[in-house]
Amino acid sequence: MKSRQLLSLLLGSTLIFTACGQETKKTEDTKSEEKKAETSTESKSASEKKSSEVKDAETLVAKAQEKGQDIKSYHANLDTQLKSGSDTSNVKMEMSVDDAERTKISTDMQNQSMDMYIFDKKVIITQDGQNFIDATSAMEDQVKNQLDQLDYNSALETLNAYKDSEFKATDKGYELTKSFKGLDEYKQLSEATGSEDAVKVLEGQLKDIDGKATIIFDKDFMMTKTITDINMTVKDKKMNTKTTATYDQYNQVKAIEIPAGAKNAQSIEELQKSEETSTEKAS
Repeated sequence: MKSRQLLSLLLGSTLIFTACGQETKKTEDTKSEEKKAETSTESKSASEKKSSEVKDAETLVAKAQEKGQDIKSYHANLDTQLKSGSDTSNVKMEMSVDDAERTKISTDMQNQSMDMYIFDKKVIITQDGQNFIDATSAMEDQVKNQLDQLDYNSALETLNAYKDSEFKATDKGYELTKSFKGLDEYKQLSEATGSEDAVKVLEGQLKDIDGKATIIFDKDFMMTKTITDINMTVKDKKMNTKTTATYDQYNQVKAIEIPAGAKNAQSIEELQKSEETSTEKAS
């Protein structure tokens, strides 16, 4: 799964108001009511101001990109369902990126789980938390490029492709929806979001495709959820994929601890040589 898809974005902040006082109970109650009224008026005014500022997709994209400039860490949950005929498969993924650009991705697919640690330009995988493999050299260039785009600001750049999308203001914030139909429109969107590798992987096999992507923002212009729903025909087989991603813990992710085994993981080449040596000794 592509990092651009992984990165679909964000959450908002929760405002907490506290009041202190050393006066009498009656005075505290009075001040509390005044404070609530004042806060309510200020919040309503700020909300109305923001709403009045954003009336189209292009403005929303600009606001979201400006708001997200200082995001250094985040957490995401993704759920992808693939349907082909009577067959259905599901992939669940949890990802955390800390402010030191260390990433941990946990996946669960068909009852098989795997953890991936990305740090120091390395990609380390483990299925049991005990044995670690350095899969960096086995990664194709397109995968490496995608993994290099896991920081939030890289994800923000893909929003430029949504400047002409359908805009909608909601009670909780805003939504942008981009639809595409046919290979040409899909290729245009893929190139605009830097995800053209998806087209290359299926090149020659993808016969037709259509779908839509929706990005949901809160009132502070932070993305909280993305939903992609795609129908495609691959080698005359009709398929549907639907991915829902939610994002939270912005600038709140604690430092990701890299296991000692991951720091000293064997490369795939070293593992293969070790297995060959063991086989030769056994024979």
